[in-house]
Amino acid sequence: MSEIKQYLKHPILVNPTSWIKSRPIEHASKLYFKDFYKPELLENNPYAKGLVDTKADGMTNRYPIGSLIRLTASMTAGQDNTYQVFPIFKNAITSDKYYFTSHYMTNDEFYIKTIVVDQGYRNAPKFLPRKISSRHQGSFNSEFVPNFIELLEKNYEDGIDEMLNNIEDTNTTNFGIDEPKMILRKEGPLVNIEDVSTIINITKLCDKFTSTSDEIVLSYVSHSELCELILRYLTFKFESRETKSSL
Repeated sequence: MSEIKQYLKHPILVNPTSWIKSRPIEHASKLYFKDFYKPELLENNPYAKGLVDTKADGMTNRYPIGSLIRLTASMTAGQDNTYQVFPIFKNAITSDKYYFTSHYMTNDEFYIKTIVVDQGYRNAPKFLPRKISSRHQGSFNSEFVPNFIELLEKNYEDGIDEMLNNIEDTNTTNFGIDEPKMILRKEGPLVNIEDVSTIINITKLCDKFTSTSDEIVLSYVSHSELCELILRYLTFKFESRETKSSL
């Protein structure tokens, strides 16, 4: 497959007006031919990966996949007619147990507190897997797992800490001048964008950060999964602050 066709496969480029409503409909083919986009960087860019699809949450609104967390449900221990809704992370699902696919929820701490903690008794049924609802035909109860937000934070921080401890020394990595990357530091604002780099004060994001390095540079290509997880946790925290400030 030619490089041009690889570019066109990405949803942002296939239908950019779906993401940028104010822009007129046009085809900027000159950007493809002038090597403005590098396929391997776009494919691994955590911002771009968050826009490859949209999903409906339990409230029937649709959001970019990168702004959502995935949910499922299981029977509450000791209660045969009650299901608990909880977030899914990769390390939370084992091969010997099957969970029904459920809805998604906006990855925003303040929003989750409103939906899950403050109004959980009313909203839990909206986030149950449809197969459970159709199987029992309403003869059951539902609730969110009691420590929903704490569980999310623990999985985010444990996942980030585990991957940071397993990566090789990034100081020896050769980065191109224009290569997008994520830089973790121990000072400065929570997040800052400089040229093509996202700079994050990791100590303000993760309480468990224990590295002795003053700076860790992560490549979107070599450390794609870690960058994506950090960005998701940043969204969880940062969107919450923005939501509160707008109220």
